[in-house]
Amino acid sequence: MCWSSGRRWGPHDAPAATEVFGRRALFGAVPRAVWAVVALHTLLLVLYTVLVPLYRAPDEYKHVDYILHLSRGEPLPELTDLDLGEDIVGTVRWLDFRDADPRPLPASEATIRAQRPAFEEAEPLGQGARIPNQMTQHPPLYYLVLGWLVRLTPTVDSWSFDRVVGYLRLLNVPLAVPLPLLAFAATRRLVGGNGAVPIAAAVAGLAVPQFFHIGGSVNNDNLFNLATAVLAVALVFVSLGDLSRRTAGWVAAMLGIALLSKGFALALPPWIVAAYALGWLRGRSRPPVVPLLLALGASALAGGWWWVRNLVRYGELQPSANPWRTREGFVPDPSHYWPDLFAPFLLERWWGSFGWVDNPLPWPVVVAAWVVLGTGIVAGLVLVSTRHPGRQLHLVVMVLPTMLTLAVIAYGGWRSYARTGVPLGVQGRYLYAGLVGLLSAGAIGYGRLLRDAAGWLPLLVLAGAGAMHLSALLTILGPYWGPDTSVSLEAVRALVVWSPWPGRALAAMALLLAGSGTVAVVLLAREALPSREPVGTSDHHPAPVRS
Repeated sequence: MCWSSGRRWGPHDAPAATEVFGRRALFGAVPRAVWAVVALHTLLLVLYTVLVPLYRAPDEYKHVDYILHLSRGEPLPELTDLDLGEDIVGTVRWLDFRDADPRPLPASEATIRAQRPAFEEAEPLGQGARIPNQMTQHPPLYYLVLGWLVRLTPTVDSWSFDRVVGYLRLLNVPLAVPLPLLAFAATRRLVGGNGAVPIAAAVAGLAVPQFFHIGGSVNNDNLFNLATAVLAVALVFVSLGDLSRRTAGWVAAMLGIALLSKGFALALPPWIVAAYALGWLRGRSRPPVVPLLLALGASALAGGWWWVRNLVRYGELQPSANPWRTREGFVPDPSHYWPDLFAPFLLERWWGSFGWVDNPLPWPVVVAAWVVLGTGIVAGLVLVSTRHPGRQLHLVVMVLPTMLTLAVIAYGGWRSYARTGVPLGVQGRYLYAGLVGLLSAGAIGYGRLLRDAAGWLPLLVLAGAGAMHLSALLTILGPYWGPDTSVSLEAVRALVVWSPWPGRALAAMALLLAGSGTVAVVLLAREALPSREPVGTSDHHPAPVRS
């Protein structure tokens, strides 16, 4: 299907050629500009592994503790059986870490790398003290995989603790690397061809600093985000008529991984049903009962057992290892909660609220970013539906996971606020299950708005992404590294001397980052040259992809 065609399209029209989801659909004929964006994306993720101090990411030391527990060959703990290890608490003390009151780490306080303690050398916890680790309430796949990788790493037990945490951060990077490629693949399948709109969707993945903050830290969100991003691409193919059992197997595998990574996966089955329903409407075949049952049934077997186990053992789907404490006498106020707490928290934290959500991007930057992205999404829905009734359904399916997870966040946030007075769990990063869809819908919308000038869209998006990361850099450096929370060369020096990696390695990374950015600009500029066919005028249909 090519959305640039002028032919009217109805929901029962079959695509010119049904493409099949698979390796070639993801990696076949990818422009060099997209690979340059992937390289830039990867190096930015590596930068964010050192940009924020150790443990200064949501629940990071708790995630590290659970991973190290399993890396020693220990069995999966029960819900309330895992306490923070003495080694973890000792390193928290060594860093003088404060989750509620962060302070800068000046260069003058850094210990030389050779003298930093290993985990086993950290000051032990006081006798009788017990600090529960509530990460056991999450499904275990992420922790099992990372624990296994640590166990396979030679001599890791002799490393200083900061190098172990830095290594765990680097192990998270590959989980976040594929985002630009997946956004490109989804959008290419929707619009047809390798033009500026799919490339812009790939570049748009660079523009969300919070994604890089989480992708460069130790967090179970990263495996969930990868699984749902691949799932998004597979469901684009499904909605366009790929009802094959092989693709259903992909859908089942990705949903199964998501179910074993994060509770938000429980909200995603309606998304899958909607994609299969749309794929059936596009063709004239029998209802896709078999592939749909395969997708949902196999994913339930792969990942649903964890949730059934919770029901059997604890009487609820997602029990808490650290139950909320009811605030006696508190009367929840919806007129205060929704506009003053829920909406600002969610909007701000989607783009960037660093650390333990203690260091947000400036509010004007957040508002401007939402206006830009929202305009593209609305334009995609409105302009596509105006010219081609029925095609908007594909964009609706793309944004559906965001709406489904938003409903879960809204429900959980209100419940916690009503009981405790605190809106727990209102995190914008929890919406990244729909990130590919939002990037794709926004790029399609701006492709429609810019028409023949859309060839410049990837460069415009890259400029916006650069502005977002500059704002993030200024937001992070002062409060975490700068003397008196100021941004200066001294803050950069503090970042370098506190890093677990040598300064020369960081300098090489910075040079590679600058070089990859330059290459990306050059290749994207070549894509925008007038000699290329104007985006939005071609009737090209991509050839069928068989894998």
